[in-house]
Amino acid sequence: MPNSLHATDNLVFPLESLGAFQEPVQALQQECQAAPEICFASAFMVINHAAQAIANVKIENRTSPLSCFFITVAESGERKTSAEDITLVATKEYQASLEKIYQENLKRYQVDVTVTELARKKSLLQKIPLKPKHNSY
Repeated sequence: MPNSLHATDNLVFPLESLGAFQEPVQALQQECQAAPEICFASAFMVINHAAQAIANVKIENRTSPLSCFFITVAESGERKTSAEDITLVATKEYQASLEKIYQENLKRYQVDVTVTELARKKSLLQKIPLKPKHNSY
């Protein structure tokens, strides 16, 4: 790894400054055995992801989505994936529930399309005379 990444090795992550987030970050750290910085980044990533759906940022006359982008830089084996897997459990469950609802709605929509198409064809067929009209000339 580049030397610049190791320049902060002697710094201690200020867990006490997290306020209400201190306890969840410490619980995550206990669960996955990752560094507090990794646990904080994973937890904050999920909080940000949830907030995107309910808030926007207004700057002057522009409205933009509330977004933060995270890159966790750590050696292989430092539990980045473990921390993210734990913090994303609720997000993945929510996405799965939305997918289930979508699939149910899609099936209903497909049935509605089929019924509408059959009704249209039936209407067209009813307009076709069954017996030819005889013209008297």
